[in-house]
Amino acid sequence: MKPHAGSTSDFIRGLGSVLLGTIGSRRGEGAEAALLGVDDAVAAAYEILGRAKGERRTVFALGNGGSQVVAQHVEMDLANRARMRARSFSSTPVVTALCNDHCHEEAYERLLGTQADRGDVLLAISSSGVSRNILAAARSGRRMGMRVITFSGFDADNPLRTAGDLNLWVDSHEYGLVELAHETLVHRLSDLCVAAEEAEQAAGAAAEANARVAEAHAAGSHAAGTQAILGAGARLNGHAARG
Repeated sequence: MKPHAGSTSDFIRGLGSVLLGTIGSRRGEGAEAALLGVDDAVAAAYEILGRAKGERRTVFALGNGGSQVVAQHVEMDLANRARMRARSFSSTPVVTALCNDHCHEEAYERLLGTQADRGDVLLAISSSGVSRNILAAARSGRRMGMRVITFSGFDADNPLRTAGDLNLWVDSHEYGLVELAHETLVHRLSDLCVAAEEAEQAAGAAAEANARVAEAHAAGSHAAGTQAILGAGARLNGHAARG
């Protein structure tokens, strides 16, 4: 694929244009059915990830080459910052053993078959949308009852674009732009999950602080009541002694 022929600023503007033109479609709709703009598409993807977080499901992110780097990045952010279960199957010995013993096309599919459960989430990433191992994983994930989100580019009718429950497609045939667009989209999703985790932690800390304040108030009221009773008893004893 030829590199971007214009200036660097043209490339950056092109990336912005590609990102803003991201199209999302849901399962059952044709590839040409542009149902969701970028904001709604990301919101729909985040809804799936947020549900996975709440249910303690695992998010699997898969790609080849540069797309696998994107997958590993989202795994890192979700596991480290959002405190979610996330995997990207980045073990070279395991993946190459499966490719050698079976075939490259089946490697990710076989790993999902042994590692994933119904209700888990799969992020299937392919710039071209025709990578056979990613397509096999996406289709297998759907059969297993996983919630599948695909990220693709290049041709509008690429097969990955209709393989998921939610499909995000960027309108470019340039690898660099497509990969950077996918990286930006998954980074945005990771940031939303991290923000949710931080809000959760802040709410938990506030609830704990309020509980401690309430306990302190209750303890203080109890102590004050005990002191009043003791004081009243002392006064009564004093009156009796004088009488």
